[in-house]
Amino acid sequence: MKTMPAFKEHKKKPLIFIVDDEPMLLETFSSLLSDTYDTKAFDSPRAFLSYIVDPKSTQPDLLISDFMMPGITGTEMISQAIEKGMNFPSILLSGNLDKDSVIQAVNIGVFKVFEKPIRTDVLIGAIDQLLIEHEISKARLEIRQITKQLREVYSNFRLITEAHLPPEIVENLKSMIDVSGSNQSGNSFDDLMDRLEQRLEILLNTEAALQELRHNKVRASA
Repeated sequence: MKTMPAFKEHKKKPLIFIVDDEPMLLETFSSLLSDTYDTKAFDSPRAFLSYIVDPKSTQPDLLISDFMMPGITGTEMISQAIEKGMNFPSILLSGNLDKDSVIQAVNIGVFKVFEKPIRTDVLIGAIDQLLIEHEISKARLEIRQITKQLREVYSNFRLITEAHLPPEIVENLKSMIDVSGSNQSGNSFDDLMDRLEQRLEILLNTEAALQELRHNKVRASA
């Protein structure tokens, strides 16, 4: 009798969109990535743009696109996607890179630009790096939103209690919410939220500075 394999929890695979007008390359990239990621292939920029504007469509975690394609370039396609409110990292591949094309791609928000042919390990390494960076960026924004919500909840709670409860009970409640329990200056809920928001602002500014540094490095090496 066969032994049933132990149950393992499977995380959802990242979804990668691939856009290329050459069917053989489209099939090759899809095959190379399918073991690690879920993939969806598009044989033209128009097909990709038509898909992502559909409210029922699934948005990708990352986009890989050829640069030179009939109709519009990969850079123009990504620019239009960004204008439509799309927010996902992108990798642009080109058989003939030039400095102006690289600078243009970086300026509109392309995260990485590579020349074809590209080694599989280099491509997968770039994908994994961008997916991690994108998740960190989303997490920071979510933390900022949650912090804002917490402050609003606390402000509403304080207004309600001060309007309907005796002052001595309000003071007791404030002491309970106080971070240290001592009601000392600098340890209140408001102070904690202020410090948390300051730290978040530093993180977000640092991330923006790193992005700019990376873009400048790409421009310099182009």
